[in-house]
Amino acid sequence: MAVSTHAFHNTFGSLIGGLEGLAIGTGLDWIGWLIMFAFIVWMIFHERNLLQKQLREEVSNGLISPLQYQKALSPWTVSTAPFSGRATARFYQVCAELAHKKEQFSQHGNEKGNIAIIDSLRRELASLAPQVR
Repeated sequence: MAVSTHAFHNTFGSLIGGLEGLAIGTGLDWIGWLIMFAFIVWMIFHERNLLQKQLREEVSNGLISPLQYQKALSPWTVSTAPFSGRATARFYQVCAELAHKKEQFSQHGNEKGNIAIIDSLRRELASLAPQVR
């Protein structure tokens, strides 16, 4: 789909040409950028909802603190975690991996050892949690 869209964009610009082609091409470019922006915003909300749903249990079990849970839901935390140290970056990466693996387990069962992977991620999260504020 991306290759076809790009090919259409390049062909369209060369077929029309002139000021009209520039105006129409620019308009189509901006429409494409707006669609991509909307998709990115939708994915951020989708991922946040998945994390929110799947990490609640980890808070209630005491594996992660409520503050760590709130930070894990923030796209800014994930973006800036590498600047806070290796343990912090890995902690939030494991939070995301655990949430996704739990979602996969809820949809597909113990496919390819999901339970063992979830247990392994929980152990890693438990070892990292004290190092993360």
